Amino acid sequence: MINDEESILQDYSRLVNELVDARREMSRLNDALRQKEEFLTNILQIAPSIIYAADLEKEKLIFINRDLPSELGFPQGDYQEKCGIPFALVDSEDRSALEQLYQNPSINEIQEVHFRLKTASGQERWYRLRQKAVEHSNSSASGIVIRSIEEIWNFPGFVEA
Repeated sequence: MINDEESILQDYSRLVNELVDARREMSRLNDALRQKEEFLTNILQIAPSIIYAADLEKEKLIFINRDLPSELGFPQGDYQEKCGIPFALVDSEDRSALEQLYQNPSINEIQEVHFRLKTASGQERWYRLRQKAVEHSNSSASGIVIRSIEEIWNFPGFVEA
């Protein structure tokens, strides 16, 4: 009887030690993850492009490194698009290419389009948008898209006003 109790206590002690070790390892991994997230956040804050992730199914931004409306020259209240560039602000000649890109995100390649956009002040600017759909465990394969937008000045055909 005593040997059975000792054996049970030893098993229990071993399990407690394994649990303590597992909790230490989880804490170490969480700290490492937190450090990597902070590192990535710092990189994204200094990136010259606006970088954002959109959930296409929910039609909402799930990450953005800057304030998209102010970066594009719009007061917060005047900017109504939920997950990217408002098509109404895109030059009519460039709109179909941007719409096509938005409707057909690719997981296999980085897609790119150049377009003109009018700011709230009426100024026309050239932009480059790049995107790539990503597989996400909480969404369908094409439900999340990562995009970067940057103003471009040396685009062929760009004419400064």
